[in-house]
Amino acid sequence: MIYRSKSFNLHRPLESSGLTRANSFSGKWSKSFNIRASIVIKEVSALSAHRAVEKILNETMDDDWNDIEYSTLNNETRKWHDRFCQTKDILSNILSVSEGLSMESPTELSMDRSRELFFVAYFRSVPVGALYLLVTNNGRIPEVVYVATHCGIRNCGPLLIESAVNKSQQFGTGGKLKLFPLEKARYAYLKMGFSNLNLMMQLVPSEHPDKWIWNTNTQRYKYNFI
Repeated sequence: MIYRSKSFNLHRPLESSGLTRANSFSGKWSKSFNIRASIVIKEVSALSAHRAVEKILNETMDDDWNDIEYSTLNNETRKWHDRFCQTKDILSNILSVSEGLSMESPTELSMDRSRELFFVAYFRSVPVGALYLLVTNNGRIPEVVYVATHCGIRNCGPLLIESAVNKSQQFGTGGKLKLFPLEKARYAYLKMGFSNLNLMMQLVPSEHPDKWIWNTNTQRYKYNFI
């Protein structure tokens, strides 16, 4: 997951063909903007994940978002270009995994093995991010293998992680997660409560009650955007 310097213009209507690049900056977003009111996270099948990620790559985040000449970039736009390319690489990996799983027969999918789960983030019904979670059958901490969100949207990644945390809780592993992040993304995960364990990072939400609020009624964790 990578945090971005540019963002969608939330006051601009969306066309059915996808999301258009806006000239707004994340720092100019209204402080009253409620990310939870605009972003919906759904757990989906491998086939649905494949279709959603394919839409992100081909429509929602097409090359119009990166229509710049690399040799003429300043530091700001060079970082944007790098994030754009890294995001597309991660989404391409999710696309490949979901395609392979969607082609498996029901018998193969029902075999006693690791569970491979997908979550997709939607902004006004348009897919803008995805997460691939691996849950083993031996009680080990679930692993976020891949997670990426549209390079023009903010605070969507924590909501995907929140869904993975609650899936971990559901499987009896206390909401714990592990992942191997891109080096540039480590700060974002540290901000969410992850700890460094060499190359790996691990989250124990119960150790960060200021960031991860436990609701005894719903039996779910909620990430606190502070």
